[in-house]
Order: sequence, then structure tokens, then C-alpha cells
Amino acid sequence: MAKDEPKKYSDDDEIDYCLTQIKKIKEEQKTLNTDRADAMKFYRAEPEIVECAAGRSKATTTDLMDCVEWIKPSLLEVFASGDQFVSLDPGGEEDTVAVEKQNLLVNQQLKVKNNWFMILHDWFDDMLKLKTGAVKYQWFESTEFIDKDYTELTDDEYMAKEMEKDCEVLAHTENSVAQMVTGPMGLPMPTQVRTHNATIRKTVRDEYPLIEACPAEDIGYPLKTRDVKDAMFFYHRIPYEQWEIEKRYGKKILEKVKGLSEAMHEDTDEVHRERFSDLGGEHFITSKDDGRLWVYECYYKDKENGTPMVAEVCGDVKCSVGKNKYRKPPFHVITPIKMAHRVAGFSLYDLIKEIQKIRTALLRQIMDNVYFANNRRYFGDPNRMNVDDYLNNNFPGALVRTTGDYSPKPEEKSPIPQDVFAFWEMLNVEKDYHSGVPRSFQGVNPNVLNKTWRGQNQQIGQASQRVSMMIRLISEMGVAPLISDIVDLNIRFLKKPTMIRYMNTWNEITPDNIVGKYDVIVNVGLGTGNKDQMIIYMQQLLGLYLQAANAQIGVVTPINVYNAMKELIKAMGIRNVGDFVTEPKFTQTVMALLMTLQQMGAASNPQIGQMMQAIAGQLGMLPKPAGAGANDKGTAPGQEMPPTPETPQSPGEPRTQITGGGFFG
Repeated sequence: MAKDEPKKYSDDDEIDYCLTQIKKIKEEQKTLNTDRADAMKFYRAEPEIVECAAGRSKATTTDLMDCVEWIKPSLLEVFASGDQFVSLDPGGEEDTVAVEKQNLLVNQQLKVKNNWFMILHDWFDDMLKLKTGAVKYQWFESTEFIDKDYTELTDDEYMAKEMEKDCEVLAHTENSVAQMVTGPMGLPMPTQVRTHNATIRKTVRDEYPLIEACPAEDIGYPLKTRDVKDAMFFYHRIPYEQWEIEKRYGKKILEKVKGLSEAMHEDTDEVHRERFSDLGGEHFITSKDDGRLWVYECYYKDKENGTPMVAEVCGDVKCSVGKNKYRKPPFHVITPIKMAHRVAGFSLYDLIKEIQKIRTALLRQIMDNVYFANNRRYFGDPNRMNVDDYLNNNFPGALVRTTGDYSPKPEEKSPIPQDVFAFWEMLNVEKDYHSGVPRSFQGVNPNVLNKTWRGQNQQIGQASQRVSMMIRLISEMGVAPLISDIVDLNIRFLKKPTMIRYMNTWNEITPDNIVGKYDVIVNVGLGTGNKDQMIIYMQQLLGLYLQAANAQIGVVTPINVYNAMKELIKAMGIRNVGDFVTEPKFTQTVMALLMTLQQMGAASNPQIGQMMQAIAGQLGMLPKPAGAGANDKGTAPGQEMPPTPETPQSPGEPRTQITGGGFFG
């Protein structure tokens, strides 16, 4: 046996090992799953999160939902805004071209092939509420057939269709049609023209890294795991329809799984029921909601030599087993508040669940007080009043029949003490400190006198420190490693070339021009910061560039100015940057071409010379006229500056005085 070959275990050994590990992980995660179920109740603000008496208020505060929904836009703006979601930097000069191609390919795969925004949304949503969020990546290959009917094709058209790449003729018929053509003497004459009717199948193949967010409750790993890639065992529970089982694993596997599922429902097969009783019974195999079959995708290392393996099991049926081509579990797990030496940390639910319970209880007491103040209880003699009228006729203008001169006496109600509102405000402050999403982050407090933009921005910036920490954790634990793995998948599995359009230029990506041994520095979070703030920063930077140019300090190049203007235009929300600024490399290339033509004497041709002059004029490369700008005023010697034109008034401040004679002279 080769050293790197995994040892051949029996089917029972592999299945028993997987089931044993799944059982251990489920036992470890019982408390975690209970917390997750409670977190969903708190998020939905269900009344049972705090016990309430019958007939009393069931109002519930939405503290957890408020925190999650306020943090989520900030996270998504960082990782999902802008034209390019990630930026890859080469480790050396020799890797520049390969990394540029890879950069275009990865951004196109995230934006077009995968719904990057929705993936991040679900990933972050699970993380904030359920302690952890997980995404799975895998290399996906698809083949799609498109059948199309063509009629009355000429011989040349039919041959062209037949010779097209990835095309197959499914059906073909020839027709002979009589047409009139002009003969040698200019007279019309009949002739037979052959046409073709055909059904042609076009095969469309595609391949790319497929990314999907996984529900937190459908993955499992030992809680002591420090990093997912080093997990001793990792499983992913996937629901499949029966036809999906047959398509993926074959008809024999489907029959075994169906037989196991039916046996679990029969009263006679006690052995099978007992085998899976500690794993959830029959619901370990079939979904309780829709009856789909659960397949557990198990990632582990061979016990003899550590070879990465993957096995797919449904109950005690082994669907498939083999080497793990990704060499580690293809998952990335993130947590909002990390604990040292483990993956799972704390969620926002852990931070504010007690605050939400206290605020809910206090809110209900306030509401009950208001209810009783508006609908007081009354004391009365049942012998001198009609109790049915009093209890049932509770509406304006209702009649309550009494004996003699008698009316019920209302219960005296005291107003809500001011200490209650002070306690409510104290809870709000406590929530601000615990959640990391204070009111300053949700919007500037109008009671605080921060009248300047800088003061308000500083207040919001101080309030978002915990969010900034979450962003760094997400980057280091999830997004950056995920991008590195996508780069690795492209290098290892990409087979077909593709064309990508970027900045009005088509770029060809082939399996060869992205391959290379290089270090990749992943820069995520390209959307960081408010766009209005980015516009101000870029304008200030351009002003500094102008001052440096006037001082003749050689620290600014045309490419620096171009990059600043490009970021400024993108922050304004304009996508087609190339329509407003031109990259200096293009101008330099055209200038070199014009100089080459000049040296070759092409300008001696009047038409070519005019064309060269027009191109130079469009790019602003024409030389200044002789003597122009000879003095500090920018005029020729002896020339006077024209009078300064009158400054036009703004539309909101029109002139109110009329100068000159006119009719009213």
C-alpha cells in the first residue's frame, strides 16, 4: 500500500465512525442549539420570552432585532459595496500580470456567478443572532443544452451552423424551392434552390467556485475546535429530494435509503429505531417538515496517515466516500465576539437577552398601569345594580340599570412614578453599553450639542468601535481566507478560458495566465466609510496634489492624480469612470505612437498630419503657440489682460437693481 493511500476500512467501520462523531457533536451542541432557538424567539419578540399573567399586557420589546438590523447595514457596506469587492496584490513584480487576471476573475465570480450580497447577508445574520455563521465553497461545473429550430437556411448558413463549436444537429430536412432568377439574356428563368430546416442543440458549459451560506444548525464540529481547517471532524447536513438522491448517487442507493426510511416508520423494526434513537430517531433520516432525506457530508482525516477524506451518509447507508479534493473542510465560520482558542464566541443575543427581558417586564407594567388608568375597576353593590349590564355593556352610551340613586365607585389610581421613567432610561444606557449599537450609532442625539460635521462624525465614530472590531474579525476569520481559497480553486480546477469586461475593456482569462507561485495579499472592506466622507477626503487630497505641483515638489505623478479622481467619481455613484477621466497610460501610449509616426515621416502626408493633429488636440497634447504665457499673467509681451467679467449671480439671489436707461431712464 502506498504511503499516501488511505487504509481501506469496511463500510460498517466508516459508517460507525461517522455516526459516532455526529452523536458526540450533537451532544456537545445541545446547549448551543437551545440558545439558538431562544435567540430566534427573542429576535421575533415572541411574548413567551417573559412569563405574563392572564389578562395582562403581552407587549414585548425588540432589542435584539434592533441591534441586528442596525449593525447589518454597516457590515454589508464594508464587504459588499463598490465595483470590486476584493483586491489582490502580487507578492512580487513577476506575479503582477497573473494577479491582475485573478483579481478580475474573482470579482466577476463573486458578483455575477454568485449573489455575493445575499450570501453575506445570510452569513452575517446567522453570526449576529446564532453565535456563528458559515459559508461553504466548492468547485461547480454545469452543462446546459439549448435546442433551437431553424427554417429555410441556405447551404452556407446551414454549414456555418453545423460547424459552430459545441453545436449538434438533432434533426435535419432538405427542401427544394423554385425561384425565378435572371438568365444570361436578362430574361427571368426558373431554378431550384435548396433550403434546410434543422433543430440544433447548443451545449453551454460553465465552471466557477460556488459559494453558499449554510444554516448554522446544519453544520457541526467539536466545540473545542480552534480553526475549521484543523477540525478533527466536520459535518454538513443537507436535505435532498428522492430524485436528487437518485441523480447524485444512483438508483441502488436510493432504494437502500427508502428501505431504511420505511423501516424506521414500521413498529416491527425496533433495531433500526434504537440505532438512531440518540440521534433523533426517524428525523435523523427524514425531515420532519417536508419529508426530504437528510444526507450528512462528513469531513475527517484518515486515522492511519491523515489523508483528508469525505464521506456522505444517510442513516447507516454509505452514499459515497473518497479523498477530499479540497484538502480541508470547505467551510469558513465566523463569530461576532470571539473567545480565545475556539471558533464559537458570543452573539448579540448573549449580550442583551437579560436587558430585553427586563425592558419587556417593565414595559408591560407601564402598559398595565395605563390600561387600568383608562379602564378602572369599580366597586358596587350587586343587589342595587344590574351586574350583566355593567360587565357586558362596556361601550359609549350604554345603559346600566340600577335600583334607587346608586352608581359604582371607581378605584383610585395613582399616576406612574417618575422613578419608573428614570429606570427606563437607565436600561437604555445599559443596552447601549452591552449591545455595541448605541443610539449615537443609530443617529446623532439631537439633545447633544454637536453642531459641526466633525463633532457629529466623531460621536458616531466612537460609538462604532465594537462594530469595527466585528469587521476585523469577519475579515480575518472569514472573508479573507474565503477569497484565498477561491484563488486556489481557480488555479487548480479552471479548464476553459473566459472573457471579462472591465472599464470598457475586454480581458481574456485562461487557465494558464492565472497560474503562478505567488503570495496573495487580500484587501477586503473596499466599501469602508461613508461615501460623502470619501468625497471630502478625495477633494482634500486633490487640493494637496495641486499645492505640491505649484511648489514643484516631485511627489505626485499623473497616475496618482488619476487614482484620486477615479475614487472621487466612484464615491459620487458614477460607475463609468472612463467616460470622465482618461488613464495616463493611454495618453502616454498615444503620445509614443504619434512620436513614432512623426519620426517615420508620416506627418508629411497632409491627411495623416491633420489626423495626428486632431488626435493630439483631443488629448490636450498640442504645443503652446510661440510667446504664449511669457509673463506671470500668462500673456504675450505688451499684451493686456481682458477686463474681468462680471460675476454671475446665483439662481437663488437674482439682481434687484436695474442699471442703464431703458424705458424708466
